[in-house]
Amino acid sequence: MISKINNASKSHKKHIFSQKNSFSVQFLKLLVVQGFISSFIEVNSGKMIKIILKFDAQGTPTIKNIKVLSTPNKLSFLSYSQLTKVQSNFGCLILSTNQGLATAQNCLKFKVGGVCLCFIS
Repeated sequence: MISKINNASKSHKKHIFSQKNSFSVQFLKLLVVQGFISSFIEVNSGKMIKIILKFDAQGTPTIKNIKVLSTPNKLSFLSYSQLTKVQSNFGCLILSTNQGLATAQNCLKFKVGGVCLCFIS
């Protein structure tokens, strides 16, 4: 799903469809709160999700690039002490913690670390 959003953003598509699962819903809620996508809607009796991408006034997408940092074969962990040294002023670092998905700022606020999923700029 992350690569679908990245590819759709680069090709200036207005919306995309993806399979619905608990990870997708949590990830999309986080993207809506951070302002990277407009919204998402359940379609096809709740089996699919329609993701509506967000564009600025000039028509450029708000998501310029999504860099996947962890794969199932190679997980990248960041502890709370390592997170304090990371400066993410130019984008949003998304982590999977024991409390669910969170941004780096939220992880610093709650003093938790986790697996780095992706960096969105």
